[in-house]
Amino acid sequence: MKLISCHIENFGRLNNLDLEFHDGLNPILRENGWGKSTFAHFLLVMFYGFANERKKNDLENERRRFAPWQNGVYGGSITFIWRDRKYRLERTFGPRDGKEDALAQFDADTGLVCRDFSAVPGEDIFSLDRPSFERTIFIGQQSVHTDVTAGIHAKIGDLTGEQADMSMYDEVQKRLKTETDRLTPSRKTGEIHQLKTHLAELSATISGKSGEEAAYHQNNLRIASLQEEKRDLLSQLEQLQNDQRALSRDKDLGVRREIYENFRREEAAALKDRDDMRNQFPDEVPDPADVDEWLETASSLDRVTASDPNDDLSPEQQQEYIHLRSTFRNEVPGESAIARAEELNRNLQIAVHRASRSRLSPEEEKKRQEDADFFSSYLPESDELSEAIRSWNRRNAIVSALPQKKANARLLKNMLDRDSGEESPRRPAHSFAGIFLIFCGIAMIAAGFFISSSPSGGFGIPVVALMGAGILSLLIGSGLEFVNGRGGRSKRRPARQTATDSDDTTSSASPSVSSGAQHNSLPESSEEELRQLSYEIRADEAEIDEIEQTIRAVFDRIGIDVPPEDTYQTLYDLRGKVREYQELERRDERFRSGEENRNIKEMEDQLYRFLTAFYPALDEGTDMSQSLQELKYDVRRYREFLDRREKQRLADDRRSRKENDLREYLRSIGYLPERDMAKQLSRIRDQLRRLSSLEEIYQNRKTAREQFEDRHNMGQILAGTSGTGASYTSGRQGQTLEAISARQEEIHERISDLESKIQSCQRDSERINGRLEEIADAENAHDLGEQKLKKLEHRYQVLMATRRYLEEARARFSAKFMEPVRKEYMKYYQLLSPGDGKEYTLDADLNIRVREAGASRDVGYLSEGYQDLIGLCRRMAMIDIMYRNEKPFLLFDDPFVNLDDQKLIGARDFLTRIAENYQIIYLTCQNARNYGETIRP
Repeated sequence: MKLISCHIENFGRLNNLDLEFHDGLNPILRENGWGKSTFAHFLLVMFYGFANERKKNDLENERRRFAPWQNGVYGGSITFIWRDRKYRLERTFGPRDGKEDALAQFDADTGLVCRDFSAVPGEDIFSLDRPSFERTIFIGQQSVHTDVTAGIHAKIGDLTGEQADMSMYDEVQKRLKTETDRLTPSRKTGEIHQLKTHLAELSATISGKSGEEAAYHQNNLRIASLQEEKRDLLSQLEQLQNDQRALSRDKDLGVRREIYENFRREEAAALKDRDDMRNQFPDEVPDPADVDEWLETASSLDRVTASDPNDDLSPEQQQEYIHLRSTFRNEVPGESAIARAEELNRNLQIAVHRASRSRLSPEEEKKRQEDADFFSSYLPESDELSEAIRSWNRRNAIVSALPQKKANARLLKNMLDRDSGEESPRRPAHSFAGIFLIFCGIAMIAAGFFISSSPSGGFGIPVVALMGAGILSLLIGSGLEFVNGRGGRSKRRPARQTATDSDDTTSSASPSVSSGAQHNSLPESSEEELRQLSYEIRADEAEIDEIEQTIRAVFDRIGIDVPPEDTYQTLYDLRGKVREYQELERRDERFRSGEENRNIKEMEDQLYRFLTAFYPALDEGTDMSQSLQELKYDVRRYREFLDRREKQRLADDRRSRKENDLREYLRSIGYLPERDMAKQLSRIRDQLRRLSSLEEIYQNRKTAREQFEDRHNMGQILAGTSGTGASYTSGRQGQTLEAISARQEEIHERISDLESKIQSCQRDSERINGRLEEIADAENAHDLGEQKLKKLEHRYQVLMATRRYLEEARARFSAKFMEPVRKEYMKYYQLLSPGDGKEYTLDADLNIRVREAGASRDVGYLSEGYQDLIGLCRRMAMIDIMYRNEKPFLLFDDPFVNLDDQKLIGARDFLTRIAENYQIIYLTCQNARNYGETIRP
């Protein structure tokens, strides 16, 4: 690939600039501020477009950084040769974004539009993306250091044409790193770390369950104790009220009997409520502890169901499972079988890659057939066409020079003729009389015609006489002139022969020279020059005719008709066509005669048989690598479905057993199981609690009645008389109404205090119960979180292993090219720094390390000069390996600024050596670093 010329319309500070380039070294020596780096970026942008267009900083945003200083059209053109064809790229750029950009491609020889390149021509021409181009071919100012990209790896390995080449390595690793960073357990932002933190918080919440349950139990015991104390106080209050009533009513037995009857009625009502509630149970009243235990079991069924909702297959997954079950109805391939198939596929890809260098693509095969048809009559050799091109160039040069030669010959001959005429004798007097009579005759004839054509004239006698005299005068004058002409020619013949006869070496004097005049002939050198020029003209015409016949014979043998004006371009195109056809024929021959085709066919058949065992409808033309990946994915998905269905089956079995146990229990206590047994048991528990409360009320009423009976003479009360006639005395002898009132007030205050404490304890119980519910939710969330954590950790481990395997694969891939790159590196290093004893090593990532003081060190420890020197050599080593056939141009933007004087001497040899194989655009601002004749606009 070679640059021919460029035109910069407007780019940064450069405008209306035209440069032409030649082979080898092209120095551009300009002062600071001229725009050398701008020019370098112009070449870069012409092939790759702008970078960093979203940057807000104008210095980082290339489109804004290189906007024209003089306004005007933003862009230019570049002409270059690539693959023996001359192209011209014209680009214009919009001021703000790429919507207004335009790229035009032309065949520079014909001026016709072509479509040979994509929107990024540099990727098609150099087989590198922009970052890789800037790290190899484009050596910008103060950016000599380089590193190896995936694109460089791919180009070094000649894998740029593969579908899954190394150019995607960085993108894949970037995505894998993004995903592992998102999942990482070692950073706070990682999902695994956050999930573990959340699980730890849930565990801390769950750890307080026993304490909360104990607090809940203690609080309930305290409530019971307070309620018991309240009941005692109420009983005392009731007793005081009874005493008060007894005293205030003057020991009226009727009142006491009424009180007793009231106790009995309240007791009977409480008994009825209790019995009614007990009768709501179909059988014996179940044990509350058993109900609580079975209610917990029923609640756990919901947790079992919700433990992993992903185990339930969606309708789409059900369809996928049915399809996969049909695919693997005979067998599910094991990991070893798939591993063997992958190994076979890798070997197949290696074999195909090796054969691809010989195997023709469909487009190339079609081109080969077309060329074979084109050259069916005759296939000229490339050297023959090169010689024809040189001959035609020679013919064009001769054709261009021939008119001038002929003009010179005519001029020289006229000079000879003029000089010979000067030596002839003086014209005699009668020759002038002849001329006079001719003119008079012509005048009289013309006058006769004029008079006869006038309106008043006619052909009268005077007119006829006038015209007759004119004719007679014309005849006499012609005769005299004829006689004079013969005599003159006979006298001039010797002089004319002297000027034209090539055998005479001396000129003779004319015999008609007067006695008083002597004239010499032309010098012999002029006559020899005329003879030599005539000979050259005849030889040139003969050579032109011979070249045209020879080239026309070539065209005739091929079977094409070419106009003369298209001959050169046709010969140039034919030579490229012949070279391309011969290369395709050589590759096809190598491919057809190779053993690899049979091996490839055998491996393809094995892999095809393996895949069709599961995909019977697989076509032979299908991408088997893709099909193998699909098989791995289908096997993994099918096994996941089987695992999920097995887990679901086990969960369903556990649930079914528990549901059966629940139904048996409900039937054992006389209930018909409902659909929602948890709600049914919850209602039974509430009924038991209500029954317990009613039982407590009944017992309180019964106790109050029995205490009343114990305190009073029930026989007298029921009989309505004291029996002995003695007055009634209360159970508390010596009490007064004032003392009873004081005691009642004290008990009321105590009861109020107890009620406040009971309410506070009940609120505490509600809060504790709420926390217990939160703990239950936390337990469920913890179970789900642990399952999710296992899946995330498994995914993280797989992704990290994938990254590690990819890095190892790239290292193994790069190791194959370490030694060739190292050799090329040392070759250039010795040019720049001859006799340097430093020892350098190369790792699998093609990174250079220097060994000093017994240790391997990074080149970053070296000086800037050494770092630039190493970067240059490393770039050239990679370029030599990447471009073994058609070499690219190289752009050096003053890369030697940090080298010392000794290294600058080596830099001259370095550039001279490189310029033998590469075209170099070398930009510098110092005469001391200018190693050639600078090119001028």
